[in-house]
Amino acid sequence: MNLNILFEKTAYISFIINLISIFCLGYSDETLQYANIIFGINMTFMLVSVFLHQNITINSLYFYFSCNFIWMLASILWSINSENAIEKMFTITQLFIFAIVMYEFFKIRENALSEILFAIFISGFVMSIYAVVYYSVNGVINSLLTGYRLGDEINQINVFGMYSGFASLIGFVEYFNKKKAFYIYASAFCSIIAISSGSVKALFILVMGFAYLLLSLYSKKNILKGIIVGTLIITIATSFMSQLNYSVLNRVDGIINIFTGSGTENTSALLRFYMINVGWDYFCDRPFLGYGLDNFRNLLLLNMGFMTYSHNNFLEILVDLGLVGFINYYVLYFKLVKRFFSTKTNNITIKTIMMILIINLVLDFGEVSYYNKITYVYLILYYLAAEQLKRGDNIVKNLYKTA
Repeated sequence: MNLNILFEKTAYISFIINLISIFCLGYSDETLQYANIIFGINMTFMLVSVFLHQNITINSLYFYFSCNFIWMLASILWSINSENAIEKMFTITQLFIFAIVMYEFFKIRENALSEILFAIFISGFVMSIYAVVYYSVNGVINSLLTGYRLGDEINQINVFGMYSGFASLIGFVEYFNKKKAFYIYASAFCSIIAISSGSVKALFILVMGFAYLLLSLYSKKNILKGIIVGTLIITIATSFMSQLNYSVLNRVDGIINIFTGSGTENTSALLRFYMINVGWDYFCDRPFLGYGLDNFRNLLLLNMGFMTYSHNNFLEILVDLGLVGFINYYVLYFKLVKRFFSTKTNNITIKTIMMILIINLVLDFGEVSYYNKITYVYLILYYLAAEQLKRGDNIVKNLYKTA
């Protein structure tokens, strides 16, 4: 076997294993070391494969990461707590290198978009199986019946729900493309695990994602069929969940009560709204430079007596890196959204990636994502899809066609 092909296959397999480790092992201190080892092995195989191909080209992606790296590094100079900033800078450096290596590895692969989506799907599916093994079937059923939230022992509980939610969406698209029953069963299974997390974010992913996919997967002549199927699924799901002591619906109701002033308010949502108000005041005091990388928590400690992150990626970057850092970070996302919406395509793979991008941008209002590994996996996925659109490659191997 050709050495290049051998390293390519090994690198892709290690990439899937790396994502599985991020999903299942990357949260607990006890298992994080194993996830880091797998991360390093995957980086090594991809890097060797890239050098064997000798096809590295400097483009706008390198410029994007360079601008962000320089500004984040410079922010250490004016940070409140330089130790925090330096520690986070070490993490960011690893993630930027990983993103560049991943891009160089996948850009030469004929079916890169589908391969990355499949890796995300299979990782979420494996994590869901791990959850059933860990909590037992009875534990999952009890969670659905009582509203007890699952997932915190495997990953951060909302992230756990989000991972399984996205896996469910991708599994649904895989079924539509390949017509293999495994994918629809896996999609339903991942949906159940996502629901068991009791995460509002997971519910948002499932509802918005499936609504978008049902409209996208059916052509205009069959749009009525898509609407009927979607309405039926939502009606059955709503009827089922209304019979349960379901935590995620209770949490949604708590968020609504914050605005209406009635009923029981959601404590977590109250904290997030408080963070927004406080964070905006911090930003207005130092709008251009910010307070230094990963220093939002230090501001809270100095002024409020407790330390935590902002639960909002937009706000976290504004406070830490100022308006300059915010523009540096989100300019590429803005360009990607513009490219996706300005280019017509019937490629459901790209439509699925566009959906993931939009959902993740909305979710950034409720999470801090800029130092998560999966964020940069998604970013490279978006960038590769945008490059394909730019080239006009709407017909690729394993193209998902609309019905």
